[in-house]
Parts: sequence; structure tokens; C-alpha cells
Amino acid sequence: MNVRRATIVEDLAQALAQAFHAARLYPAAHPERARREKALRDTWKQFSLENAGVAIDCVQGRVHADGGAPLRPGGPGFADFAKHALEAGMTIFRLEASTEEDAVVELVRTLALGQQPDAAPAQKSEAPVDTGPLHLFQPPDTSSNVFSTAAIAISSGQAAIPSPPPSVATVTGAIEKPTRSAEEERGTLRRVWEGIRERRSFDRAALAGVIRSLARRPGDGVMEPVALLWSEDLEWTLEHHALNAAHIVFLSARATGLRASAIEDIVASALLADIGMTLVPERLRHSRELLRPAEFRLVRRHPVDGARILFATQGVPDIAGVVAYQHHQRVSGRGYPHSSRQQRPVPAAQLVQVADLYAALRTPRPFRPAVGEREARAMIRKTRGEQVAAEIVDLMLDEALPRGCCRDGLH
Repeated sequence: MNVRRATIVEDLAQALAQAFHAARLYPAAHPERARREKALRDTWKQFSLENAGVAIDCVQGRVHADGGAPLRPGGPGFADFAKHALEAGMTIFRLEASTEEDAVVELVRTLALGQQPDAAPAQKSEAPVDTGPLHLFQPPDTSSNVFSTAAIAISSGQAAIPSPPPSVATVTGAIEKPTRSAEEERGTLRRVWEGIRERRSFDRAALAGVIRSLARRPGDGVMEPVALLWSEDLEWTLEHHALNAAHIVFLSARATGLRASAIEDIVASALLADIGMTLVPERLRHSRELLRPAEFRLVRRHPVDGARILFATQGVPDIAGVVAYQHHQRVSGRGYPHSSRQQRPVPAAQLVQVADLYAALRTPRPFRPAVGEREARAMIRKTRGEQVAAEIVDLMLDEALPRGCCRDGLH
């Protein structure tokens, strides 16, 4: 295979992978999804002008253009695309040069839903079919009970987090309103916290809006880094941190194949986990110096205070109170507010804990600069089996966030 042909094949493989991940991660009207699907149309148009067709071998993870040698594309994106296509029952599929550009995009969309296409992609004489978007947090239509089993596993701690089941829809969604700004997200979150803390009133609809907005935030962790919020204004540090940790929890929980309603409860738990910190004086939260023992004891009360508030508020998911209490406890029995080797934190609390640590390391604090991506990942790896279960660390770093995080420079 000559260099030009190899480059075109590699470009096609990457365009397929990026459009596939966009269909899984972004709503139908999201501009990033539209950009990637347009790139796939353009790449396929160029490829079909110079090649008779192409076969995608999902078993071997290779692309075989007619008249050339098989090529194994580099990077994790195409391998993940091939894996999911294989789970949908597509061992090898072929695209003819006469295939319509929109039909190639439609094929990728169908595979992103964990479904096998009903027929071969439409040729250029046929019009593409638009199946329409799925709504965010709408549970997929499946007779399997694997979703409810997974929800029990991560909520109760009775089982390990399972791998994504084959041939099921992933959580995606349709934008019905413009994406909220970071200022709207943090303002809404603060109002939800205040309602719970001051009136024991939980605005679930408002928090669900924040979760939907998180799901549309830039960066999918797989094809590109997750964009973390950050501001030099210390007033918003707590809200930004909660939003960053919850975004990481969302991506990690989604990678397990959980039912969407279970994901929503887990992400809500991440957003509410540090509500007890709102009772800690700001001078301690924003201190640039080492806290004295009495001050540190006051900070370490926030899991107890948060759990009491959440359990006393009607409508808050029960798992949120458990996560608030346990998200600083370690599987080794250490941590706070209560150390015990007999009572391990539930998997949801462990996931929130490791996401909390990752988000904290990757953003500046009053007493230190942000930790670099490579160093942060190495530090997270050291928590495997001691602070949180090894499979939860691996889930977050390897499945949900192989590309890591970056700050978006919000001010």
C-alpha cells in the first residue's frame, strides 16, 4: 500500500471512530457531533473517489481497502469503535464506493446505539433514513435485566461494577435547549445546595438540568480530554470542584452500561457529596496555610454533616446520603469520618472519591498549583486497592478517561 493510500485509509478509520464516539457522547444537535459527522462525510467522499470499497474487520481491528494490504489504524479510538461494532454483531462489514455519504453516517449512528444495521448502507441513488435522537436519561428499551443488576451493584456494593453489556443503547441525548453556561451550572447548583441546607427542600428538576448540562460538556475523555472548570475567583471553588467531579463520575458510570436512571442518581450523589462543606467557614476552605488540628477536625466533619442533611431531605436519593458519608472512607479501613475494615464504602462512594481526587489534583488550589496529567494519573494509580477498589480506578482512567483532563481556562 503506497503512502497516499495508507493515509486516506487511516483518515477514514479515524473519521469513522470520531463520528462513532460523537454519536455515543453528544446529543443529535450538538455542534461537535455535527462537525465530526461532516468530517466523516467529507472523508468518505474523498475515499470513494479513489477506491472501489473498503472492508472493516472488527475482529482484527483492521481496515482493508480494495487493492491494498490490510491496515491496523493507530490510536485507541478505532479499536474502541471496532470493539463496539463487534458487540453489535458486526464481525466484518463492507462499504462500497457507491455508498451515500449520509448512509455511512447513519451506519455509524446505528452502531453507536449498540444495534446491528437492518440492511446494507444505502447506495448513492437512495436517500438516507433518519431514525431521530434518543432523549437524555431515557432508559434503553431492552428486555435484559443487566441494567438493574448493574444499578444494584454500584449502589449497594453487593457486586463489582460489570463491563458494558453487548448490543445495548448507551446514554446519549437530544438538545432541546442551548447548553447551559458554566455560570448557570454553578449558580443552579448553589441554589440546590441552599434549598437542601436551609429549608430541607430538594429541587430535583433543577439538579437534573445541571446533570443534562454536564452530559453535554466539552470533552469525552476518549477522543479528547475532559475540560475542567476553573476560576481564579475562590468564591466558586467548591461549586466548580463538584461539577468537575460529577462530570468525571458521569463518564465513568456511563462506561459501565448502567441504566440511565441509576447514572442520574450516582451523578446527583457526586454533586451533593460535599454539601457538608458549605457549613465549613470560607476562611478554612480557602486557606493557603496548613490547618491547625482543631480546624482540620472541623473540615473532617463535613461527611457527617452532609449525610445528616441529605437523609433529612425528602426526595433526595438514598444513595446520595450514603455517598456523602462514605466518600472519604477507604477500602483499607482508613479514612474519615469513621474507620472500619468491616464496612467498605459502596462502589458509588468509591467512584465519587476517586473522581473527587482526580478533579482536585488537576485544578489549582489556594495552597498549590495544578498537578500535571501524567503525575496525577500516577498518583491515582497508587490508590488502587488501598483507597478505592482497583477495578474502579481502572474504570475511570482506562475506560472513561484514557485521554485525561485539561482546564478550560474559565475566569
